Amino acid sequence: MGTFIRHIAVWLSRIAYCRGFGIQSPSAYAFVRYVINEHYPYYAYEQLGCAGGSLSRADRKRMRLCLRVANHLQPQYIVDQQDGLSQQRRQYFEAGCRSAQYLGLTDGLSAQVQKASRLIRVSATATDAATISRLCTSADSHTLLIIDHIAHDRNTRQLWRQVVADPHTGVSYDLYYCGIVCFDRSKYKRNYKINF
Repeated sequence: MGTFIRHIAVWLSRIAYCRGFGIQSPSAYAFVRYVINEHYPYYAYEQLGCAGGSLSRADRKRMRLCLRVANHLQPQYIVDQQDGLSQQRRQYFEAGCRSAQYLGLTDGLSAQVQKASRLIRVSATATDAATISRLCTSADSHTLLIIDHIAHDRNTRQLWRQVVADPHTGVSYDLYYCGIVCFDRSKYKRNYKINF
């Protein structure tokens, strides 16, 4: 019950940031509206929900976001840090982009992978700042980084602020439960707080 109340409190504190309201950039607005906060059912939700087991509401929301982001980006490589939800997350990623090669984080740092379109997912609680900094430095405009648990504690919030301030990053989206970082520096650098 306490987790549910916390989710409601977070949602209410971010009520002014719903559905892309106030975002002036057309590309950022479209990404928020049609990828981050898309509420219509995707083609694989029902099938993945049956196979997904007992995920918490927040985990299911993040998994579905992984599917939508992979579907939107259509990367050559999906690089995922291994954790307890890796198998389910892989199913969601692969449902979003069947042609992508799925790699672990250590494989995703190779020079060959760095030159290709990549979708990278890491956890702020399990990744050190040096690794995330290396990922930001090696990223190009065809890379998108998802960082889970950016508001978990004081250290993860500080790490998120460092990523947002990094000169290699572009537009970023703070969803409270996770953050999304784009590296297309042709767009005006901005951190959007989104009610997810």
